[in-house]
Amino acid sequence: MELAFLKIDSGSPNIEEVKDLFETAFPEDERPPFEMTLSFKGSDFFAIYENKAFIGLADLVIYGETVYLFFFAIKEELRGKGYGSHVLQELFRRFPNKRVFLLAEEIDGDYEDLPLRKRRIGFYERNGFVLSDTRIKEFGVDYRLLYHGGVVDKNDFLATMRSILDEEIFKAFYSNI
Repeated sequence: MELAFLKIDSGSPNIEEVKDLFETAFPEDERPPFEMTLSFKGSDFFAIYENKAFIGLADLVIYGETVYLFFFAIKEELRGKGYGSHVLQELFRRFPNKRVFLLAEEIDGDYEDLPLRKRRIGFYERNGFVLSDTRIKEFGVDYRLLYHGGVVDKNDFLATMRSILDEEIFKAFYSNI
């Protein structure tokens, strides 16, 4: 499986298919507006292709010795077929000396979609991520931090977010952490 990561912006010809996946893969309360995401300084938004066929998206923030996988989604009809694992392994290959981290929805609690949340965490753990005790509240949603390639903590997360957000937005989202 040969993957291509094509950086996108608001003028990319494939922008609509990427936006559609972004808006259907993530609940509205867990994502900023798509156009805002594309405008974050220091954030690289990629459309992922296999043999010229669009399979997914990844929004990466490379900061210091870390890579934050801010958003990651595989097209719904391709999920469960190994594409997600392959993309993650490719990221690890491309960033061998960096710690990769992400946020996944909290699993400690009484959530209507708890089985789905646990499957997501299990997917990341099967792909080498470690579930930390670090909890982050973002956009009003509770998350857990997972990392690969070395420990990442709340301070790493906050430094990464401060690197891409204007100070006013940063304070609005993370002043309670």
